[in-house]
Amino acid sequence: MAPQYSYIRTLLALVLSLGFAAAAHADGTEALGPLSTPLAAGSDLVSAGTGLLSGASTIEIEVPTGVSVAQILLCWTGFHTGPVTGSDDTALVNGVQVVGVLTGGPTLFFSSTYCSAFRADVTNNVTLNPGTNSVAITGLDFDILAHGASLFVVVDDGQTASELFLTDGLDMAFHYFTPPLDTTQPQSFLFSPLPTSRTATLQVVVADVQANRPNSIRIETDGVVTDHPDLLGSTSGAEWDHLALDVPIGAGVSSLSVQVLSGPPGGANLPSSFAWVASALVLQTPPSGDVSGTIWLDANDNGVEDSAEVGIAGVPVVATCAGNDGILGTADDYTETQVSGALGDYVFSNLPIGPCQVAIDAIGMPVGLGPGICPMQIDLSIFYGVVAPNTNFCLVPANVDFVRGDSNDDGIVDVSDVVFVARWVAAAGVPGGCYDAADTNNDVNVDLADAVFLAMYLFAHGPVPAAPFPACGPGRGCLSFANCP
Repeated sequence: MAPQYSYIRTLLALVLSLGFAAAAHADGTEALGPLSTPLAAGSDLVSAGTGLLSGASTIEIEVPTGVSVAQILLCWTGFHTGPVTGSDDTALVNGVQVVGVLTGGPTLFFSSTYCSAFRADVTNNVTLNPGTNSVAITGLDFDILAHGASLFVVVDDGQTASELFLTDGLDMAFHYFTPPLDTTQPQSFLFSPLPTSRTATLQVVVADVQANRPNSIRIETDGVVTDHPDLLGSTSGAEWDHLALDVPIGAGVSSLSVQVLSGPPGGANLPSSFAWVASALVLQTPPSGDVSGTIWLDANDNGVEDSAEVGIAGVPVVATCAGNDGILGTADDYTETQVSGALGDYVFSNLPIGPCQVAIDAIGMPVGLGPGICPMQIDLSIFYGVVAPNTNFCLVPANVDFVRGDSNDDGIVDVSDVVFVARWVAAAGVPGGCYDAADTNNDVNVDLADAVFLAMYLFAHGPVPAAPFPACGPGRGCLSFANCP
C-alpha cells in the first residue's frame, strides 16, 4: 500500500503545482527552532536514522569508546488524515513505550494529508554501549504512513571542548506550492570564532524525499554559498534521509547557515517535496597547548639570566605552527604575534598541536638590542593540553660607548657609583642602562664584589677598573650611556 500511496502523492503534487494552494494549519511549523528543553553539554553529537515506511525498523548507531552518554533524543514524523486525528505521539523503543512532544505541525501539505513531527527524550529508556548499537523502533501508528525516526546522542569524552547545536520542528516545502510551503527557512548557527581553521559536522534530517526528485542543501559560511545538489532521496531507508556533512570553517568565522531546497524546477522530474525535521551542528575546538616565556637583557652574553639582569618590554615574538596539513612552511600555517610585557614576559594560548616555531621578530626589535649567544628561534612540538612555560630568549645591548665604574651615568666615578651598584644588587634601586658600567671588576657579573672593587679603587688604592676607563670606549653591555658621545 505504501508504494502505491507514493505514486498517488506524486500525481497530487503535479496537480497542485498547476495552481492549487496548500496552507500551513498550525503555529510552530515552517521553521525549525531550538529545543524546548536544553541540549546537554558534551564533546560530540552522534546520530543515525532509519525509514519506517514499511513498518518497524532498526537504527544502527555507533558510540565511540571512552565516552559517557549524556543525553539521547528520538525524533519522528508521519502523515495522517486530520489535524487532530490519525497522528501518533508514541513510539516503542526496544519495546519500551515513549511519549513525544509535538515539535511541528500538524501541517496540511496537500489534499487531506497532514504531517506532524515529534521528539522524545529517551535517555532513561535506552542503554547504549561503545561500538555499534541496534535500536528497534516500532509502534508508530500514523493512519497514512510513518516516515522514519532518528536518534541524536550527546556523548562526552571529558576533555574535548565542543559547541553542540540542535534545532527541530517541521518545515515542509514543494517548489510549486504557494508560500510558505514553497521553500524552507534557513537555519543559522552562531559560534565562537577561532584563530585557526577547523571542520564542522553538519547533520540534516529530512522526510518524504523520493528518489530522483531534484533537491539541494545550501550551506553558507563567511559569505560563501555552496549548494550540494541531490543528496536527498531516501538514503536512510524509504522516506527518510539522515545525512552528515563535513563543512570547513575558516579562521575567524563565527556562523553557518543551512537551508534545504526543493528543486531546481524545469527538469524531467518534479522538484522534491519534503519535510525538514532537524538540523544539528558539531564544532569541536581543536586540541591545543600554551607556550610562554621571558625575554631578558643578557648584558654579559653568557646565555644565563643572572640575578641583576632584567626582562625587556616591547619585543615582538612570533609563533608559527603547522596548519591542517601538519607541515610547517606551507600555505595553511598558523601565525600569531605577541609583544613582551613590562617584565619581558609573553604568552601564546591555544596554539594548535603539532610542530611550531617561536622566534624573536628581528625587524621589530627595540633599538639598541641585538642577538647574542641565545638562539633567536626555538623549535618545539605542541601536544594537547601541554604548557611550555620556559621558552625563553635573551638579547644583548648593541655596541654603545661607556665608562666602566660610572654605574649611575652621571659623568663622574665616585662613591655614588658604589652605592648605586650596591642598591642595584639588592634590588632597592632602579637598574641603569649600562650593565658593563656597573661591572667594575670586569668579571661579566654585577654583584656586591663590584661595589667592593670600586670602593677599594676610590679609597684604598685598589686596582684600576679595566677599559674603558677613565675615558669612553665600546662595549656590549650598554643599552644607553648619556655621558659618552
